[in-house]
Amino acid sequence: MHHSTRVAGKTYVTARLIAEAYLGRALKGEEEVHHVDENPFNNKPSNLVICPTRAYHMLLHVRMKALDACGNPNYRKCNICFTYDDVSKLATAKNGNGQPRYWHAPCAAAYQLKLYHARKNAKRLSADALLKELLDEPQLP
Repeated sequence: MHHSTRVAGKTYVTARLIAEAYLGRALKGEEEVHHVDENPFNNKPSNLVICPTRAYHMLLHVRMKALDACGNPNYRKCNICFTYDDVSKLATAKNGNGQPRYWHAPCAAAYQLKLYHARKNAKRLSADALLKELLDEPQLP
């Protein structure tokens, strides 16, 4: 949700117009405007940062969340326990969208163990349900 402005019958994102006027040039194709205070309606030039790419823009948001949550913009959040920690203490891999995911090794081990037991119990419950179903069926003569 961004504030938009109509100019000569065309709609523009207001922040882009203000950034372009302040820079004295049009924004390049991949450049994006970031609102420092995350308020898309605060389009003061001092609140706008030009990001060279969307990836850089998203990195700013990740770092801002980490700074707000734990005081260190370089920390990342464990996707299992949701606590922030130094990346040197986290394992990492990219998800299907190419975004990095982080986790503590003990969190992953505990999660895998919990998943194993859940699957084992589900199989047992399935077998128990099938047995019950077989025993409850009327017997043919």
